[in-house]
Amino acid sequence: MDDPNTVQLNRLKVRQDFLAARNGAKLRGRAFLLQSIKRTNSLPADASRNIARFGITVTKKVGNSVVRNRIRRRLREVIRLNARTCASAGSDYVLIAHKQSLHLPFSALVEDFITSMERITKQPPLKSRAQNPISKTSRSMPAKRHLKTGGQAKKPESSQSTGSQIHGK
Repeated sequence: MDDPNTVQLNRLKVRQDFLAARNGAKLRGRAFLLQSIKRTNSLPADASRNIARFGITVTKKVGNSVVRNRIRRRLREVIRLNARTCASAGSDYVLIAHKQSLHLPFSALVEDFITSMERITKQPPLKSRAQNPISKTSRSMPAKRHLKTGGQAKKPESSQSTGSQIHGK
């Protein structure tokens, strides 16, 4: 454990760190979405040299608390067993679980984690949203077309109907 080349594992605990990982590289696996970002200066230089931090997110869409906790335990074990060999020091990783992570066999979950980690470390870093000149908010959205009328807007119906016609009398 005291080997200086060994990557130590820590947890992401602060919301700000989870949000920062959103702006990094993303990779969709079968069981989860893996987000990764290289840490800049959130920890002192001595402490962050050999540390990789992991966070797990399981939303309520996945299931009730029993299901979410079971998924969290499975992913935590996958990280504990395999992250030291795959993770790069000085990086933060967030796993956003999907329903599939509950039903996949553990060996498939491990394989998915290892291949995702290998692919995300080889992936070039993405530009941050501030550096990207075309952001989602600045794009112009195409006009919505009405499918039933063949692209034509519906004409308003005349307001000459009587109350008896509404009730079917």
